[in-house]
Amino acid sequence: MKQRILLSCALLGVLSLAAFGFINKEEKKLCEDKQIDASFQESFVYDLFLNKKNDAEFVYKIDNRFFASIAKEKLDKAQSILDIFTPRHERSTISYYNITISTYHENYEMQLKQKGENEVLTDDQIQLLQSLDYGESFYITGSTKRKGEACNVTFEDTVVLYLTVVPSKSALYSAGDDDLITYLKKGSKEAIAIAHKDQLQPGKISFKIGKDGTLGEVKLTDSSGYDSIDEKMLELIQEMPGSWQAATNAKGEKVDQELTFFFGEIGC
Repeated sequence: MKQRILLSCALLGVLSLAAFGFINKEEKKLCEDKQIDASFQESFVYDLFLNKKNDAEFVYKIDNRFFASIAKEKLDKAQSILDIFTPRHERSTISYYNITISTYHENYEMQLKQKGENEVLTDDQIQLLQSLDYGESFYITGSTKRKGEACNVTFEDTVVLYLTVVPSKSALYSAGDDDLITYLKKGSKEAIAIAHKDQLQPGKISFKIGKDGTLGEVKLTDSSGYDSIDEKMLELIQEMPGSWQAATNAKGEKVDQELTFFFGEIGC
């Protein structure tokens, strides 16, 4: 079966990312007789991801769970997945079908899903999306038909896109992101000395900033591969100095927001 993966993955480490690209071996094969190399991969990534990483580097990053994001106010008005996608996401697509909206959770069994026939959202899908709070994430999966980028051939493909719901204005650390990362690096310097590049994994800690700017609900969602490093990072987040300015919605009202601290290795 002719397939291409329209990929939107989380780059979790130096960056929180959702990549969106094309990988189609069938298209390349069909277009070879026209002396066209149709294979390519295009993604919304920072330059750092495109370069070969330093295996010895220990990642520190605080951001949304996924790099791709959508404002809650926009999500609440969505009637179609086309209201969620950007024009680039829709590139060369003819039609969508068998679309599933799923909430994102580290525990797969706790994810909620609603299925639809095409790009038009069902009432249940709309209700699911509108139930998502700031900082929560979801993903869209389904099938598409699109025209080949390199030659005039139609393909049946798969679409996957991960996004995080964000407020109009994100929560801000009083001393600035750079000072916060510096604090985390200094505080964990001894702990990460034991890390070996072949064993280090993408660690993640989620935490909430409340409407009053207070820190709450700090939890380890993925281990770095070293319990002692995980424990030290949890301690540093829980005891971070300074204060936070709460996130605000489109009306200027303060809202809770969940953020993610990525540490250790780069990964999805």
